[in-house]
Amino acid sequence: MNHRGLIVCGLALLLTVVWSNPAFADNPPHDGNYTATTDSCAGCHRTHTGSGAGLLKNTSSYNLCMACHGVTSGGANTDVKDGIYVAGNLPLKGGGFITAKMNTNLSASATTGAVTSKHAVNGMTGYTPGTIWGIGAINSGAGTTFSLECYSCHDPHGKSGAGGTATYRVLRSVPRYVTGASNVPFTVTDVITKEYTIKDPTGRYYGENYPATNDTNLTDNTKITTLTSWCSTCHTRIHGTGASGATNSGDSIFAYRHPTNGSNITNSSANGAPACLTCHIAHGSRAVMGSYSSAVPKPGRAEGGGVYLDSALLRIDNRGVCEICHNK
Repeated sequence: MNHRGLIVCGLALLLTVVWSNPAFADNPPHDGNYTATTDSCAGCHRTHTGSGAGLLKNTSSYNLCMACHGVTSGGANTDVKDGIYVAGNLPLKGGGFITAKMNTNLSASATTGAVTSKHAVNGMTGYTPGTIWGIGAINSGAGTTFSLECYSCHDPHGKSGAGGTATYRVLRSVPRYVTGASNVPFTVTDVITKEYTIKDPTGRYYGENYPATNDTNLTDNTKITTLTSWCSTCHTRIHGTGASGATNSGDSIFAYRHPTNGSNITNSSANGAPACLTCHIAHGSRAVMGSYSSAVPKPGRAEGGGVYLDSALLRIDNRGVCEICHNK
């Protein structure tokens, strides 16, 4: 058998393995390495009998993603619907859309419960479009109502980074179809060693970040810094730098902001400004808010106005993310 024959056989074997076992973001169908006779297209699309827009075989992009990334699917180990890594029933770093396995009060272990805040995605039961807080130019209001899709943040075909490079969690360099978002690309390059679950065996979320490959001491800030910049492509006025906590930005709502330069915080001793993911998680949190925290109004609303914030994707109950650094 010649070299070409060996390559074809190898690809056929790889596709068989991927579709019969849990799929990962660095393998088909998300890696972008499609062959001239690829079979990956049929995993998601139907040429003439699509049930959803984009020739999807499911009725929505959310339902398509959940067909693999949901607990009952038997597909990927990364069950983002329920916030668990199926192999071992471990907490996912990003939480979950419907439920999440988290340790939000720094007790003995993680427990599973319904989420109290989430990046709501079109296609969920009871979905209503949410507000992207702090998007747009200075003094352009609290935010923009937008129907978020899984593909707004992730590229299911892979390699959406600058020059067609693979990205971390198949994140788009520029969020798709988000009006008001910055068009400045931030490519979060992929890593070789995949870390889908948190390191603390008790399920404590604080101090977790997205480090470089094999950075077991969490000393490399490159990935978490880039992710903070990536988050700010939508939340343009929430991202604060330098002395932004003491300097008015000029915005009537997002005037003074906590610096988010991107350094990771690994314990109660700060080694620099935190990143977005130092305090928040990406998909959904089950943290609960007490009397003071539950009364924090949404951006642009007056105190006592009766419309209050939920858990805001925070990692720890109440404002525990403040206390664990400032230790008052």
